[in-house]
This record gives sequence, C-alpha cells and structure tokens, in this order.
Amino acid sequence: MSSKNEGGCDVEPVADDVLRFKIAGSKLKHSCFRVALPGKSRFSGNAKVNRSDADVTFAFHVLDYLYVVILTLVSESLLTVDIDFGVDHNFEETGKAEFVDAIDTDTAKKIKSNKPNNSLLKEKSGRLFFEMKTVSDNRIKIPYDPELTIKDLKLLVLCFALHRDWEFNNAFHLFFMAAELTDDFQKLSQIPRFGPNSVIHITNTGGQGGRTFMTPYLENLNNMEILLRNANECNNFAKRNQNALERDRFSEPVFGTELNDSFPCFGDITERIGELMVSYSTQLNRLADVLDKDERLVQNTQKYEETKQIIQNNLDTARYAGPLMKNLTSVRVCLTNNRLNAS
Repeated sequence: MSSKNEGGCDVEPVADDVLRFKIAGSKLKHSCFRVALPGKSRFSGNAKVNRSDADVTFAFHVLDYLYVVILTLVSESLLTVDIDFGVDHNFEETGKAEFVDAIDTDTAKKIKSNKPNNSLLKEKSGRLFFEMKTVSDNRIKIPYDPELTIKDLKLLVLCFALHRDWEFNNAFHLFFMAAELTDDFQKLSQIPRFGPNSVIHITNTGGQGGRTFMTPYLENLNNMEILLRNANECNNFAKRNQNALERDRFSEPVFGTELNDSFPCFGDITERIGELMVSYSTQLNRLADVLDKDERLVQNTQKYEETKQIIQNNLDTARYAGPLMKNLTSVRVCLTNNRLNAS
C-alpha cells in the first residue's frame, strides 16, 4: 500500500502449520506483501490469523502464493503476524516476503475463483472508525488513520469484497459528499470535512453514473440532480432532527431519472428546486430561532443533540444547495427551438 517500508518482512515457520511474518520498518503502517509457498499448501476449514499486531489483517491463498495485507494505526518498528493454515504442512525456512503495490486484477480473479477456504480476516476493536458503503448496502468499517490514501482504501475495499465474496468490479469509484475521490495519493486528512464516523460511498461507475454526456448542459443537469438529491436528504433530516452521520450520501441521480435538453425536463428540476427552497426556508427559520436564543447547552443532553442536528443538517443542506445553484446559473436556453444551450 502507500507507506514506504524501511526494512523487510522475514517469514519463518513456528509450527508445522503456522507461518510467522515479522515485518520491520519504523514507518510501516499499511502494506501488501506475498510469499511463495510449497506446492499443495492450502488453508483448511480451521485456518485463522492466529496473532496479529495490526488493526486489520487479511490473508489470501492463491495457487503457490500467500498474500497478506495489513493496516495498523500505530507506527511500530516491528509487527508480527502468525498465519495458522489449520493443517500440518511441515513448512521449512521460507526467507523473505516480497512487498507488492497491490493485488492486481488477475490475482483477484484467481482468489475469487478458488473459494472456499482461501481467505482469512482478523480485526481489532475499540478504534475510531469510518464507514464505506456499496450501492447494495454492503458496509465496511475501517479504522480511521489520517495517513491512509485513496489508493489504500481501494485495496482495502478489494480485500473485503474478496473475503466476503461480494460481486465486484475492480474499476469501482469512491465518493464523499457527492464528490468523487479521484486522486489516489490524497490522504484522508486532506479531504475537507472527513473524519471518524464519515461515510464513503462505493459505486461501479464514475461521477457521471455510467452515462456519456454529449453536451455540457446535460452534464450540468446530471450534477444538479445529484446535488438536489443530497440537499433534499439533508433537509429531510433537518425536519426530523435526525443524526447527520446516519444520512445517505448519493453519487448518482435517482434511478430512472431522465436527462434531456427539453424545456419540460428543465422545468421539472426547477420546480423541484423551488419545492426544496420553500421547505428549506422553514428549516432556516428554525435554525434562526435556535441561534437567537443564544443558550449554553450541556453536552449529552437531549436538547443539546437536537440543537446539534438542526445546525448540522441545515448547514449541510447549504453545502449542497450552493453548488446546485452554481450549476443552475450555467444553464442557457434557446427560445427559438425550446432547447437548452451550452453555457
């Protein structure tokens, strides 16, 4: 994964069925490595990660290799991982493991096709987590580390998908607050407003929802539909004083949304924007009432939590409504043929 290793990874048998990986490097936090295995080595149904100093540890057996992926939140000079194959293999000295950048597509397909009993997972509890969620509502909880990069997340998503036997497309995309995370080397600490308890959405299509836009105004309409969908969700949570952290973040328009350059299509979305503004004005009045009281509130009380959600959901609505209006200002209309024009 993204961190550079200053040492190496020694592999040694500590029992007939257990291999120990000793991973050295003062900056080692996230890594993927592999080691060649003797022929016919296999996990049994009793195989497990016997011990791991890492917060998340995956082990995948494919053909004559064992792949191990680790994530740890605390920098250590030495990490130890014991992989118990659950059956005697009479392992001999195996030397060093090879650090690799990622699990490539061909290897992932082989791992997936070699089910069952070819993957292991061990996780620690008691950490701060953030969540990753697929369109099928599959959820992943990952320990929060501000040094993790988008590239690291993509490898972790792949590992969870392989271990849990999800249907997957290795060309998946990650979204936060309706914005696609496209820079593989961007760290979590560099994503505005991202932190523990945040939610990243995983889709098999990019920011255009799998569509190809022939004109800029159709792309504008697509962006407006996504932003409007998220703004409505924030506004609805504000109405009900619901926890903003539990709110869905959408990266595509509502399924089946029609996009074209006709006046009726544009009229439909402007009408829905107007409905949002009417409803949002009521929520802004509630926010103003809360602020006018200028009360000092006690944490962990019901009134504190209700006030917190009123403020958070209203401000989040504005964060979507702002770019929504910016896209709206980019629309141009042609009155001679009743169609939209590019800005």
